[in-house]
Amino acid sequence: MSIITTARDADVEIEECLNSEKLTSFFLFAGAGSGKTRSLVRALQWLRLNARDRMWTQGRKVAVITYTNAATDEIKRRIEFDPFIDVTTIHAFAWSLVSGYDADIKLWVKQNLIEDIADLVAAERTGRAGSKASAERQVSIRKKTDRLQGIEKIKTFVYSPTGETRGRGALNHAEVIGLTASLLRTKAALQKVLINRYPVLFVDESQDTNRHLMDALLHVQATNRNSFCLGLFGDTMQRIFPDGKVNLAGSLPDGWRRPEKLVNYRCPKRVLKLINQIRKQEDGVEQTAPATAIEGTARLFVAKAGSAEKASVEATVVRRMAAATGDATWTDNHKTLILEHHMAASRMGFSQLFEPLYSADRLKTGLLEGQLPALRFLTDAVLPLLNAIGKKDSFKVAAVVRQYSGLLDSARLRASESQLELLAKAKRGTVALDILLAAHSDPSIAEVLRIVDEQGLFELPVALKSVLDDALVQSSGEGEEEDPVAAKTELAAWSAAVKVPFSQVASYQLYITDRAAFGTHQGVKGLEFPHVMVIIDDEESRGFSFSYEKLFALKPSTAADSKNLASGNETSVDRTRRLLYVICSRSEQSLAIVAYASDPGKLQRYVLEQGWFETDEIELLAS
Repeated sequence: MSIITTARDADVEIEECLNSEKLTSFFLFAGAGSGKTRSLVRALQWLRLNARDRMWTQGRKVAVITYTNAATDEIKRRIEFDPFIDVTTIHAFAWSLVSGYDADIKLWVKQNLIEDIADLVAAERTGRAGSKASAERQVSIRKKTDRLQGIEKIKTFVYSPTGETRGRGALNHAEVIGLTASLLRTKAALQKVLINRYPVLFVDESQDTNRHLMDALLHVQATNRNSFCLGLFGDTMQRIFPDGKVNLAGSLPDGWRRPEKLVNYRCPKRVLKLINQIRKQEDGVEQTAPATAIEGTARLFVAKAGSAEKASVEATVVRRMAAATGDATWTDNHKTLILEHHMAASRMGFSQLFEPLYSADRLKTGLLEGQLPALRFLTDAVLPLLNAIGKKDSFKVAAVVRQYSGLLDSARLRASESQLELLAKAKRGTVALDILLAAHSDPSIAEVLRIVDEQGLFELPVALKSVLDDALVQSSGEGEEEDPVAAKTELAAWSAAVKVPFSQVASYQLYITDRAAFGTHQGVKGLEFPHVMVIIDDEESRGFSFSYEKLFALKPSTAADSKNLASGNETSVDRTRRLLYVICSRSEQSLAIVAYASDPGKLQRYVLEQGWFETDEIELLAS
């Protein structure tokens, strides 16, 4: 029997669940803007005050799984980086559990490869010969077969959250999650390791946590009810990733506590009314506003799909919103939410750098998280140096060179017989770059790197050095053979990327460090902004998981949608509705939705019928 509390009592109920006499697992249902992270941090603070000494002396800690590195950093900051609390992303947490279980990992990988190959062969047998899908299947079969044949030679498995690990023993993200879920369910010893290490485990954004790992954690909790507290924080309406567990709240067993937080402290009343209407078709949950909430503004702007003047359309919307809200800061203080990263890359002018790197599977994650070593070298070392040279800031130039150049490494200077020669060499390198910038205001990345390399100013990362030397990317995996297909793909990606103007590195850095006006629909979950402009454009997004055209009844459902609907499974419309709820609920003051639609008039009629907007809140834009 579940116990439901008011928002006022939710935090107190969570503290009761953490009582050491009888740990009780719980699911905190926290709608958008209700203070989910505040409750999570408060629970951690309670544990620090009431359980830290006892658990610490027993060698035990509290673990928190978060969805992004940004969320990890924020929670760590708010608990003052207390080592008693381990805060990690899901992949890092999973690897921390299974790392070193190489024999078990080998068995799992081997069986997984066998099953994958069998599925691919079956699909190839029934698929259309000569098609692109067939060619991709054949490549995948060859790669997996080759890996399977060499599996017995692997002694140690390695993994990196950035995807930078190399060699046959390197695991990808999906494999780490899959094998952790499997081993947790089947190995009692690993369950004991988890419980003894972390008797309390919190999962933030639990509705989007991989369903296989979530099922494994629920299994561990079910068999260790009194010695393991699993605390889930989330909102089922905000499940926007396809591998999350469907109906998480409904699958929890009796005995779990279910506190609720239904007051939205973030959104203004007008936006809250909109997101309640959007949510109405999903689960009927309705949030309320506190007495202090402002009225706020929400507007819908509709342009014809395929518009070639999107920059002009969106600039017009900014001006209209500044006028509607009476807030001139709309011009430079709004967040524009786009569906795919490449849409931001196109608008910000770094798509030539982004697209080739994004096309290489092993580079994709590091690219999106700003963790690719070669790109970090460009953004952290080379870009500041070029900026300092361009500004004639000799002090900054010297500081960057001292920090990143091996020429001025303190140990090297002490060991050198001619320190002046090292200083002179560093000087020649910066002068050469100055000459390049004078001759070409925006040289290519390759042109900059050649000077850096020739002058010995910085040591280039392997990927960039390989491109300049026109050699295959070298392996970094303990002498194990590199996958030649992946290596060639990455070499081609970097070869294309270094041909672009270096200014695109600066634009990429601005975006990836979240200092740009753009963010993705999925990437801003958990964040909030005074003014939000949502861009809806199915044509530009290139995706298949979401369809705003279907949500707005502008495009008919597919056979797969109808089959899923009849089977009670979710459809692309369900996923899109939840995503729209998430992005609209980021607004603290005002919201503008810009929809590029195949039929603007029909979209207008749909939102009026649904009660999402009033007539005077909708504007059809010429495009």
